[in-house]
Amino acid sequence: MNAKLAGGRTPRRHTTKVSPAPKSPVAVAASICASRVAERNAKIAEAAYFRAQQRGFEPGHELEDWLAAELDVTNLRRVEDSLTFQD
Repeated sequence: MNAKLAGGRTPRRHTTKVSPAPKSPVAVAASICASRVAERNAKIAEAAYFRAQQRGFEPGHELEDWLAAELDVTNLRRVEDSLTFQD
């Protein structure tokens, strides 16, 4: 039934907002890890793209570009970490 109020208005339904259950520590850690992996892969993809661009996108070097970019990103992270710990 569609009950109507004075003036032809429909009454508002009362809804209760339910807060989502808190995430477990494992779920939070997994989420953080996944975002870090995604961020790292994005950096590697960008570095591999620039390597390919520097050689004119000549085909057949995709794996070489990716592995070299992966090494660059890993080494850069190590340098950043060592500078952070020296402060």
